[in-house]
Amino acid sequence: MAKHARFINEYVQAKELDVTYVASADNIADVFTKALGPAELERQRSRLNVEDVQNAWVVIEATDAEEDVEMQEA
Repeated sequence: MAKHARFINEYVQAKELDVTYVASADNIADVFTKALGPAELERQRSRLNVEDVQNAWVVIEATDAEEDVEMQEA
């Protein structure tokens, strides 16, 4: 790990990387590294602009059904 810390430190010293503090409540990476409760998972998912797959499938199924009806009527 020390090698990685030195690597990061070189970039910080060269002003090529700015390291800032992020409060745990605002850390968007938590969604990838921690088990989150439903409310926090929803909040983080919203911040990542990721939709619920279940809702996306409902929209697709509805669209496909409408196309099927149009094809049958033609």
